[in-house]
Amino acid sequence: MVDWVEEHYEDEKETCAVLDLGCGNGHLLLDLAELGFEDLTGIDYSPAAIRLAQTVAADKEVDHVIRYAAVDFLAEKETMDWCTAEQKNTDGSTPSPKKFRVMLDKGTYDAISLHQKNKRDAAVAAAAAEEAGEETKDEDNIVLAENDDNMEDLAERYPRRVAAMMEDDGRLLITSCNWTQPELIQRFAHVFEYDSHLRYPTFTFGGVKGQTISSVVFKKKQA
Repeated sequence: MVDWVEEHYEDEKETCAVLDLGCGNGHLLLDLAELGFEDLTGIDYSPAAIRLAQTVAADKEVDHVIRYAAVDFLAEKETMDWCTAEQKNTDGSTPSPKKFRVMLDKGTYDAISLHQKNKRDAAVAAAAAEEAGEETKDEDNIVLAENDDNMEDLAERYPRRVAAMMEDDGRLLITSCNWTQPELIQRFAHVFEYDSHLRYPTFTFGGVKGQTISSVVFKKKQA
């Protein structure tokens, strides 16, 4: 993923706004900072992950080119408020929300998809227990996005939220271990168009050739 960004944005290192979705400890941005990229941002819904990423960046003395923030980007108002705060106009006028040229996702969409499945499974189990007259205990205390309890498909919300933060000619590079390339293209088709993909070693099973990892580059559909 880092190699792809460097290859395609080598001449824009000072101005290319890169956003890491679900940055964790920020390792992707650390690598990009070492390559000379200067407008790097990482967001994660976990404040603990953000604190760790900030500490690591400071230790490596690249915190002047990387910003981290605890943001649940599936929540529309929270995200737009944060993007607006990130865009600072020098003339004092009210800024428009910041847009990013490159957006990276290494496993975040997978996690969101699994989270939604867990929520649905818990709801089914709770309904079955209630019908049987049994008491239940909710052990899943991680809630992503506002109105999560209404069982809206968060994985379907994801492409719209990402597109809202992206420049019109930007690119989303998403790496998944759970979804195949055709599945990703199909699930993102209402907002994004396929641009390209990264190649990994392939294997053949049952006469079908495939990869254990899918990395797809998307561009935003134009109205």
